[in-house]
Amino acid sequence: KVMNNTISLKKNFCIFFLFLTLVIPLSAKTYLSTPRRCGTHYFLYSLEYLTKHRWKVQKKQDWNWFDLGSDPENERFIHCHNLYRYQDYDSSEDKLILLIRNYREGILRDTKSFEEALNSIHPSYCYFANLNLYDKWTPENRLLITYEELLLHPKQTFEKVLQFLQLPSFYLDEYLNDLDSHKKKVMRFYRRLGGSQSKGENFNFHSEKLTLDEIEQFDSKVETTFPYLFANYLKHYKEQKNTDATATNSNHSLHPQNPLLRAHPHLPPPRPQNSKPSASPTTTSPPNSKSTRKQ
Repeated sequence: KVMNNTISLKKNFCIFFLFLTLVIPLSAKTYLSTPRRCGTHYFLYSLEYLTKHRWKVQKKQDWNWFDLGSDPENERFIHCHNLYRYQDYDSSEDKLILLIRNYREGILRDTKSFEEALNSIHPSYCYFANLNLYDKWTPENRLLITYEELLLHPKQTFEKVLQFLQLPSFYLDEYLNDLDSHKKKVMRFYRRLGGSQSKGENFNFHSEKLTLDEIEQFDSKVETTFPYLFANYLKHYKEQKNTDATATNSNHSLHPQNPLLRAHPHLPPPRPQNSKPSASPTTTSPPNSKSTRKQ
């Protein structure tokens, strides 16, 4: 009986909290920016389930994709692939969550050939344009999430996101306890849009189709075209090439010798099996970041 009362109290408090967030007019917005082919649908589904807010998708008339019973249209929570093209954000007030993955994987998945992928390594391509915008965003109002940490450490990652959004985590344990079924639901939805190729099981699925020379050429062009962004946000992806990191086999993907975990700055330190988990990761900000507002 005490447990039922506790659960009921939590639900009532959560409903009251969500009511306040809907009724009280707030000018600040939260933007979720995700370059194409970087785990958008899984992350968006997860956020909608955990926050009970439906994230408005820019330029989509019918954006209730997942039918999770979340609140109706909410102009404060906005998702778009190309936030840098819009003029109505204010980085001094608005929050930004940027989701990225290995640049090789995202670009190769988004293009049809190696040559097209190389030609996409350009400042106007959404992956790098979004990352450049993130770098200029007010540091305390931004959060960088990687596709890899999202799959390897969902609990820590979602805790970090909810804390950043200043929203309660009432639904987190419930979500994680049924995580496989949630992933399957996202996969079924995504199949209508062409489907996933790696299925979140291999972080180097597309890179493995390249020769070593092609990988070196790819990495070199990214590094020379975007030296600052590469040094501060992307260098670890170059260091993890030729690894076989997976997210489905925990004995393999969480192994202490896995190069992905040893090189990744946004993941907690690798640990041997049966040891206690490390503290939640934090997102570091590059020095001398400046806030900007587009006029």
